[in-house]
Amino acid sequence: MPTSLIRRRRFGVRFAAAVGALALGLTATACSSDDDGSAADSTASSAAAETTGQWPRTIETAQGPVTIESQPQRIVSTSVTLTGSLLALDAPVHGTGAQPASTVTTESGLFTQWADVAEERGVEILHQR
Repeated sequence: MPTSLIRRRRFGVRFAAAVGALALGLTATACSSDDDGSAADSTASSAAAETTGQWPRTIETAQGPVTIESQPQRIVSTSVTLTGSLLALDAPVHGTGAQPASTVTTESGLFTQWADVAEERGVEILHQR
């Protein structure tokens, strides 16, 4: 059997296993809750804690813990692909990098999925590849 065919099969098997595990996990999460609704209350409490600003926050990384002393006031995203996620989270994005204009980006180099949101919020384009 050609090596490329073996690799594709292995990838297909791994991909199918990952999708199956994800589906199982989502199903288990969606179906689990306490009878008194405390699971929903817990989720709401976590979301409220995120917006009420419990700072400082310590995040475990591969290089050890990192402590963020206060809530970010201005974020500059150097990862063009991450900017859309930050905007979706209502993060205070003030600047971003951009891509060359193409079929998936605007003339200014922002991805079309989130370009309107970035423009509404006045996100400055800092550099363009």
